Amino acid sequence: MRISLRESQLLCILVFVLILGGSDCWGQIQPQSPIGIQSGDTSDLGTNAPNVKTPEPVEGHSYNSSGLDASPEDTSHRDIGESLRSSPSTANGDYVLGVGDTIELVVYREPDLGIRSKIGNDGLVQLPLLGEIKVAGLSVRDASSLIRQKYDADYVVNPQIYLDVVSYHPRKFSVEGQVGKPGSYDFAGGDAPGLLDAIGMAGGFLLSADRNNIVVKRREGNSVKTYTLSAKNFSEIGGDVFQIQPGDDINVGEGKFTILGQVGRPGTYDFGGSDSLDLLEAIGMAGGFSRIADRGHILVKRRDGAGMRTIKVNAKKFSDDKVDQFVIKPGDVINVGESWY
Repeated sequence: MRISLRESQLLCILVFVLILGGSDCWGQIQPQSPIGIQSGDTSDLGTNAPNVKTPEPVEGHSYNSSGLDASPEDTSHRDIGESLRSSPSTANGDYVLGVGDTIELVVYREPDLGIRSKIGNDGLVQLPLLGEIKVAGLSVRDASSLIRQKYDADYVVNPQIYLDVVSYHPRKFSVEGQVGKPGSYDFAGGDAPGLLDAIGMAGGFLLSADRNNIVVKRREGNSVKTYTLSAKNFSEIGGDVFQIQPGDDINVGEGKFTILGQVGRPGTYDFGGSDSLDLLEAIGMAGGFSRIADRGHILVKRRDGAGMRTIKVNAKKFSDDKVDQFVIKPGDVINVGESWY
C-alpha cells in the first residue's frame, strides 16, 4: 500500500505526541490492591506485605517478627539451670566421702559430663575428661570445689556443678566409756546423727560420766583428728551441733572425784549425772562435814596441763551467796582438814 506525503506527516506527528505524553498515560494506571486490603489503604503495608492477622500466642511456642509461629521453645535447660541456681552446689556438704559411696555429678548445660559413679577401694572416682580423681576423705563440699576447679581449668568456662551422694557405704561409729551400752552402731537412715543422739543410741550417759569430757577421734585424710567436747556447751547454745561421721570413735570420760578427811562418808563419788558440781555439793554427797572438820582448811589436788597442783579452799566464805562457788572437776581429790579448836 502506498502512503501519501500528507499521511506520512500525520503519522510522524502522532508518534511524536505519544512519545511526549507517554509518562502521563502510565501515571493514570492504578495497581491492584493486595488481597484483604482496600484500594488506596496503604497504612499497614510495610514493605508491600499483606496485612495478615497475628495469631493468638500459644503456650510453649515462640513467634518471629512477622508474628508467625516459630519452632517450639526448648526450656529444659532453663529448668536445670534454675534448679542448680536455687540449690547449693552440694548436698549435705559436710559429709566426708568414703570408699563405697556412690556419687552423682551434674554439670549445667554439659550433659555428657554428668555421671553416677562409685568410689573405689583406692578412694578414686572416674570422671569424664578428668579421669581418676581422689575424693575419699574429702567433704562433699570440698570434692565439689575440686571437680569444679579441674573442669574450669581446661574444659568448661565457669562450670556450674551439683554433687550429691546417692548411696552410702556401710556406715558405723563406736561409743565407749561411761555410757549404758558401749559398742558399734549403724547410722539410722541416711542422716548423720548429732553427738548427743549418738550417745543416746548407746544408752545415754551413766551417772559416772563426765559430760564435759567427750572425746571424738575422726580420720581426716591420712591423719586422725581429736575433738574434745562438752555436752554442757551444747545445751547452752541450744542444739546438737556436732555431726557424727562414719568411722568416728566416741569416748565419754569418767566423772569421779574423791573426798577424804573430816566428812561423814569418805570415798570416791561420781557426778550423779550433773554437768557441774560445786565443793559444798560434793561434800554433801559424802555425808557432810564431821564435828571436828575445819571448813576453812580444805585442800584440793587437781591435775591439769601444768601437772598436779594443790589448791587451798576456805569453805566458810561460800555461805555468802555473792561469792562464786568452787567447782569440782573430774579427778579432783578433796581433803577436809581437822579443826584443833
